[in-house]
Amino acid sequence: MTRKIKLPITLALAAMLLSISILPAFSAYTGEITVPIGQTGFSIELVVNESEPYAGIEFGLTLSDENAVKFVSFQQGGAISGASASPFTTVDGTHYFGFYRSSNVFSGENMVGTLHFTYAGDAEQTITLTHMMIVRIDEDDQPVGTKKDSPVAVYTVKREDSENNGNGGDEEDPENDDNGGSENGSGGTEPGTNPGNSGNPGQSSGGGSSGNPGIDIGDDDAPLTEYTGPKSRYFDDVPEELWPWAVDEIDNLYEAGVINGVAERLYAPQASITRGDFMLMLVRAYGLEANVSGNFPDVPQSSYYYDAIAIAKELGIAKGDGVNFAPQSFITRQDMMVLIDRTLREVGQPLPAAELSVLSSFADFAMISDYATDSVAILVQSGIIKGDGNGINPLGNTTRAEMAVVVYRILAA
Repeated sequence: MTRKIKLPITLALAAMLLSISILPAFSAYTGEITVPIGQTGFSIELVVNESEPYAGIEFGLTLSDENAVKFVSFQQGGAISGASASPFTTVDGTHYFGFYRSSNVFSGENMVGTLHFTYAGDAEQTITLTHMMIVRIDEDDQPVGTKKDSPVAVYTVKREDSENNGNGGDEEDPENDDNGGSENGSGGTEPGTNPGNSGNPGQSSGGGSSGNPGIDIGDDDAPLTEYTGPKSRYFDDVPEELWPWAVDEIDNLYEAGVINGVAERLYAPQASITRGDFMLMLVRAYGLEANVSGNFPDVPQSSYYYDAIAIAKELGIAKGDGVNFAPQSFITRQDMMVLIDRTLREVGQPLPAAELSVLSSFADFAMISDYATDSVAILVQSGIIKGDGNGINPLGNTTRAEMAVVVYRILAA
């Protein structure tokens, strides 16, 4: 069973370098989902219709009873293929998820993903899309976002009456407990089985042009006000409500000169970090030095990370693919762990060796590349890498927030 949430968005962005703005309350769309007796899973397709190009969106979702309705995963849609997943976190009962690119590449009507749920029991439940922030890259190449805090949509979930049995989807979703994700909840793209959109039971009419439920959250004339809650001492786009697991680490590393923001008072915690930037950060963190004799051919001599990569190459930390280093590519989580492990060995602070069996508790451990397994096991055993309790997401991109947390743990160990 699949329902579509359409979000026609016409938000005005603040003309300031502010990552989070709040719009006044508005009327939420309300709908109803009827799950057939005996079915444990259902899905909701998330459709965004936005004419002005944007770089990413973050959503927040709450459930009336976590034991009865479980948010299994956010599966990215083909419309946002290649986007980085913003950290999948849960703060005060709100599940945050989304996607992000470094430029305004999304526009028009896009099925950005599918939300997968499981439903137990017969009691009526509610799913509320409580939060939505759309992020655009401005003319100065900086991320600027506008946040709506009020219910965007409220869905009632209930069991189908026995006399109406069969008036819904006729394929059953197996339970899927995998939240996907990565360090402290990043990612969340492991799908359950999507049974398709067979039938349309219990669905109220909405504003979507195709007859699907519509949610109008547009309000071009609404005044914008700055988010004033607890946040990073140095970065306005690291509020404590969304980044409780990273805000102190980001501030401490900034004070130590290990990391920088992307602009004044902006850190872009949800953005993926490139291989070049990560290598520069490691060299800074450990004060690495070397008499260099060359560099990878794809590292421009004029680049700000040229010296750092050259030093890492000379020390045997950076090896690339044997020829190139791909400094502009996003660094995967497993490559981050490999580079950290090599760096610790180089500076004489190696972590204890680990048995590969420590990885068996992660559902996706088979996805770890052979060259990375030893390093991943070492960092997991040492408590530097914790995953999300189910997966370790070795092939996912490392976000700037994750990078800060992992490096801080290493330096503090």
